[in-house]
Parts: sequence; C-alpha cells; structure tokens
Amino acid sequence: MRPTPRGWKVIAVIVLLSASSILFMDPLLLTTSIISATILATSIIDFTRRMKRARRIRLEPKKLDIKIRAGERGELLLKAYTETRFKVEEDLEWLSCDSRAIEPPSGLLKFRVGSNLSGRYELTGLRIGVYDFLELFRSHVKLPFTLEAIVYPRVIPWIIEALRLLGGELAGLGETPGKRKGHGLEYLWSRDYQLQDPFKFIDWKATARLQKFMTKDFLEDVYGSVKIIYDVRAHGPISRDECATYFLSTLVSSLRAGLSPSIVLKDGDELILNLEDVNPVDMLKTVLAYILKSHIVEKWDVYELFEPKSARRLLNILREFEAPALERAIKLRLDDMLGRLRALLRKPKTHVIYVGCILVDSTFVKELASIVAEAGGRLSILTPMKPWLDLKDLEEAYLAYQSHRKLLRGLEKMGAEIGFGEKVSAQL
Repeated sequence: MRPTPRGWKVIAVIVLLSASSILFMDPLLLTTSIISATILATSIIDFTRRMKRARRIRLEPKKLDIKIRAGERGELLLKAYTETRFKVEEDLEWLSCDSRAIEPPSGLLKFRVGSNLSGRYELTGLRIGVYDFLELFRSHVKLPFTLEAIVYPRVIPWIIEALRLLGGELAGLGETPGKRKGHGLEYLWSRDYQLQDPFKFIDWKATARLQKFMTKDFLEDVYGSVKIIYDVRAHGPISRDECATYFLSTLVSSLRAGLSPSIVLKDGDELILNLEDVNPVDMLKTVLAYILKSHIVEKWDVYELFEPKSARRLLNILREFEAPALERAIKLRLDDMLGRLRALLRKPKTHVIYVGCILVDSTFVKELASIVAEAGGRLSILTPMKPWLDLKDLEEAYLAYQSHRKLLRGLEKMGAEIGFGEKVSAQL
C-alpha cells in the first residue's frame, strides 16, 4: 500500500492540523484533525477490503494472441469480472488500453496492439491498480493473463503476391511492351456507363441497341521501359522493412502490368544486383531470394510466417538462387551508373523508379532527378514517410525531419513524383 499524491497531501494536512492543535490548544483545530484522521482511517479500511476483492478478479479469456503487420494496429477485447473498481496500468510501446477504469460487476477491456518494428511481443500478467474510495492509497496487482503478439514485417503480403505470380500468372509477361485499360486508341470493349466515365466515350450504337448508356474502354500503351533502382541502406529496421516492401510491390505491379523492368540493387557505391533483359520468372525468384535472405530468414522462421506449401517453395527458391552474386557486392562508380541511365533515357516513355532512404543517398538521388528531367523521362521516388522513427535521439530525429522535408521539396521542384507505399505502384 502506497499513498497517492493526493494521499500524501491529506497526510501532510492531518499532521499539520494535529501539530497545530497541540501547539495552540485550539478545540476547532483539534476537531478538524480528528475528523481528518477518521476519514484517513476509513480510507485505509476501505482499501484493505478492496485489495481482498481484487484477488478474486477473473479475466476471460486468460490468454490472447494476435498476428498483425508492422505499422498496423489490432484490437482485442477482454472481459473482466470484479467485485471492486480497478484501473489498468499497463502502458507499453506496443500495447495500450482504451478502457482504463473497470466498475463492478464486470466490464470490457479494449486493447490496441501494434508496433512499427516487426518481432514477437509478450505480456505475462496484467498490471492493475487498486484504489480506495477517495484514491488516497493504491497498490498494484498482477492478474494472471498472457498476451502474445506477433508483428510480421510489412514485406510479407508482397512475398505472398510474388508467389501467386510465380504460380502461373507470369507466363508470357515481360516479352512485349505492356498494355492496360485506359484512354488509348485500341478498342477493348463496351460496358455499362458509370457516373465517373467521360461523356465523350459513350458508345452510341450500343446505347441505341441496348436502350441504356454504354461506354467504350480502350487499351493504352504503358511505359515499356522501366528501371527500378533500390538502395538497400536504411536508417534502421523500420525503414529497411518499408523500403523492401516498396521495392517488391513495385516489381510485382510492374510485372502484372506486362512491363519489362530492369533492376539495380545497390548499397551506396556497391552494386549487389543488376538484372537487365532477364526472364521475369528468374528476376522475381532472384529478388525473392534476396529479400528472404536479408529480411526474413535471419530473424524469422519461414514456416511460422507462411503456410507449409508456400514455406517449402520459398526455401527452394532461396536454395536455387543463393548464388555468389547475392553474397558479393562489386564496386560501382557513380559515373558509370548515371552513364548507363543516360543511355536508357534515350528510349521513349522511360520510367525510372527509385526506392530507398533519400537522406542516406541524397547525392545520387539529386543527380538522378537532374538527369531524368533533362532527358524528359519520368522519375518516381518511393521513400519512407517518417524515416526518423528509427532514430532514438530526439535532436537527431528532428534534424532528420527537417532535412527530409527540404530534400522532398527540392526533388519535387526537379519534377520527381514522390510516393509513399503503394501510391506509385498503383499507377503502373
């Protein structure tokens, strides 16, 4: 039992009143001190009773588990049966409780679980606070309860999507410039008119024949030449996970759109992978092997993250493409890389997509934006929205925030499209 801040104040007042009544022999002060002491004694008795009742609190269920993706928040409900009022006093970075005070006879505890950093989180025992009716005293009680949260890396859903593509959807993709539904010149089909459709594309013949508004859809040529540059350096595990997700989602979206992307994986001035004119299946398998080796296998049990069939397939891919090329990085001169890009940008409709933490690669990114702008190409930059989350020092995080904003504004003025997450992938 410990006095609360309010309790300490009451105790101090009682001591002061008692000392004053003895010193000045004042009946009014004596009466006041006796009444205050009686209230304090009543609070102690009430607190003792509540502590006995707190040991009979029941939680249902006594064990909960949740699996969520990093950056998301999950909700869990817990029923508490109690004979006394209590407050939940668990306040962890990955766990918070919306229902703080629970009144008898029962109440619902609503937990929010989530973290920006993937990993396994566990709570053994729920810490609650028991107070008297005036909240002058408190004590903590540990209720029998277990909560286990597994926070998956952000890249996991895109690994699953890549496996689906490898399951058969990639056949024939990447061999010719892609086409997709849009406002091109090649007629695709007629369909029911919707409110957001341009009026000029109404199919009047089909409208007259079917007695309802019909609109035409066309095929448009998409960017036939796509260059994806991924710098694997990051501020920490959160940014690294985000960038890997952006990179794999961009590649999967490109292949779905029928494009023929070329890929460069680099670590500053060191080249890890350079895949050009590679079969889409081999390209995707090579990238999956790299993602698994650098982001999953070292920290996670693959059989825990994926169903057995998918896990076996991923491990087979890892063994198949775990070549020395994934182990060794070769020195790459920045001028050579930019020279190759200049040659690529001579092709019409060239789309360059840069993925990475722009603060750690600012020199290259600014030079890249300048070259793409001069050549009339298109540059999209996928970068973590809050790279400072990996930084522990507040002053360092604030400096990173300011620098990040300035660099983004500068790149936008140079014509680069800044995207976070799947924004650019959806435009492919």
